[in-house]
Amino acid sequence: MSIDKEIDRIFELVDNLCWECHEKKDWRELDQLLMDVDVKNTKVVHLLSWLTITGCVKSKLPFREMFFELVREKIIREEKYSEDYIDNKLLIGLN
Repeated sequence: MSIDKEIDRIFELVDNLCWECHEKKDWRELDQLLMDVDVKNTKVVHLLSWLTITGCVKSKLPFREMFFELVREKIIREEKYSEDYIDNKLLIGLN
């Protein structure tokens, strides 16, 4: 049973697209997909899902570093965590 269907949708979409991009040896479509994520209006848990599922191919996605920073800034603005907690617990390994 799925707790959050949106998380499942993100993982399935990116997983399938990773295979397509790998076969084509062209990662621009996935990079563009990250650019199209509306960080401002997306729940933090879903943004963390985007970071998690794209982590294994981050070297192929030029925009991902900027995406990470946008997500980090949103968490700092909207969540009640210290920057230390955000950087050393919540986002550790996702950059």
